[in-house]
Amino acid sequence: MRNLFLIGAAAYAIFYFNRIKNFRNTVKVNFLTLRTSKASGLNLPTIELVFQIQNITGLPVTIRGISGDFFINDRYIANLSKLEPINVAPFSETTFAVKLNTNVFDVVNNIDLILKKQGGYTAKANLNINVGNNIIPFTIERKF
Repeated sequence: MRNLFLIGAAAYAIFYFNRIKNFRNTVKVNFLTLRTSKASGLNLPTIELVFQIQNITGLPVTIRGISGDFFINDRYIANLSKLEPINVAPFSETTFAVKLNTNVFDVVNNIDLILKKQGGYTAKANLNINVGNNIIPFTIERKF
């Protein structure tokens, strides 16, 4: 009985990891740019990341949510999340923006770090993307 349970657990693990691999091959995520806005009036400055998702299959894909952490030069800046569904048609791509959820007191320092960095900087996003109720981890890095 125990052997049957172990075989069943192993089969499920193979199925699960193969399914995640297939979903990872279904979508490609690109980090396009980083946008900042300066404070004006009562509005605080904001940081927004712009991503592109490519669907390389003949089936529509729904991204049910994205969450993760954002770093500049390996320094944690903020959490990010987009919990609204993103529909990507077959063999197409879509672009979307995500505002960073940063502490009110840190937002000015974080934007200052981005805008005044001499010699460029490396931005990195560690993301978890929900595709078809499967969570797929992605790490995207870009030099500016």
